[in-house]
Amino acid sequence: MSTERSYAIVLKDLEDRQRRCQEQVKRFTEELNSITQMITGLRQFILPSQDLPLSQSVQFTNGLEPEAAVTEKSGMYSGLSTRWAILYLLAENTTIPMGRSEIAKALTDGGIMSNAQSFASNVSAVLSGMANERKEVEQVESGYQITDHGREVWQGVKRTPQWNARTAYPAMATG
Repeated sequence: MSTERSYAIVLKDLEDRQRRCQEQVKRFTEELNSITQMITGLRQFILPSQDLPLSQSVQFTNGLEPEAAVTEKSGMYSGLSTRWAILYLLAENTTIPMGRSEIAKALTDGGIMSNAQSFASNVSAVLSGMANERKEVEQVESGYQITDHGREVWQGVKRTPQWNARTAYPAMATG
């Protein structure tokens, strides 16, 4: 057998192994996402009175108003698109405008996962589209806040089958 033929056999074997590993990673990733969604859904039923706050602390500037007034349950943003997570955060989990980096941190602390090199840059791009094209958020002096239109959009999101499956019984929704 020639050296070239031997290399071709080894190469084919390595490519086959690589393909099998990639298939396994894909299956494991799908299973992990499914488990994450199930955990998120179950936490909503099991721990409803135990809000798990963000790691950032709330600081009062004048004794009355907090600089950051965000509450969330652990993992509540996992499995959501960045846009849906931002709508969720600004519509239901904060009472004041938030900066881009604060939003990115809140989403990652809340379980959103991203393979982006810079998730904060991704959030910035999504916010830009939400503000300039969709008019769902607006930029104010202290950050971003949801608009009335954004609240309407969020109410629509909450009526979608995807949202209902996610919040009701994610185990059934994912198979």
